[in-house]
Amino acid sequence: MITVKKGDQVFIKPQFQDKGDDMFKWVAIEDEDGDKVKVSCHAGMSFNPVYVINTYKLKTSPVIPTLGETIQRMKNEIIEHAKAGIIRPDIQSFSELHDLVDANEYGGFCEDELHQALSDHFRMDSDGEGMPEYMVDYTNKAQNLIDEWLSEDGLKKALQQHIRLDLLKPFSVSLHEDAGDKSQIIFECLAVDADNAYDQAYDAYPNGEMLNAVEMGMSEFDRVFEHTKADSPSPGLPTPKIRG
Repeated sequence: MITVKKGDQVFIKPQFQDKGDDMFKWVAIEDEDGDKVKVSCHAGMSFNPVYVINTYKLKTSPVIPTLGETIQRMKNEIIEHAKAGIIRPDIQSFSELHDLVDANEYGGFCEDELHQALSDHFRMDSDGEGMPEYMVDYTNKAQNLIDEWLSEDGLKKALQQHIRLDLLKPFSVSLHEDAGDKSQIIFECLAVDADNAYDQAYDAYPNGEMLNAVEMGMSEFDRVFEHTKADSPSPGLPTPKIRG
């Protein structure tokens, strides 16, 4: 039987968890009273709900990340790898990451200290050698949620928020403002690649007919960018040049 004191971080044993319990941090707000203890659930709300839980359903261990914290770390590491050009920005699944890196390392699962802490935390009396069953479940759940995030263009969306200008390239997109137009519009922007440049052009001209996207030299782009950046804080430059 464990002894829980006020301020201890506790964990609900996997066999007693409700769905989502492993996403949150649980902290005792009082010393245990008999075989029960009051625990607050830190779920990111304006207040932390309080539960009375039997201590046999809990365990204490060295502080380990919640599933939510692990997922956020994995996302941050994947974003940093995309910024550095180690992985492509258009990755759509966790299995695609394995083609470029050892994706099992995301989240710190291969770090000796964290791996040992997770093993100790999840190990049950029935577990033999190797990774504990509930640790396998924890790891699979984290990777499956990252797979879902990637499939929903989570990496692309994150890069749009986090990517630095020095990692973007200048592109010139030629297009007809409307299908069938004889005149061409030149839309200039900063983009990750040609597809991203087309996306920005479509955002500016949803009825446009895209012709081609060409990467520009920085010296050529700087002239346009310096002239417009004060009025256009976004990477896309909305003022087009029209060529008859």
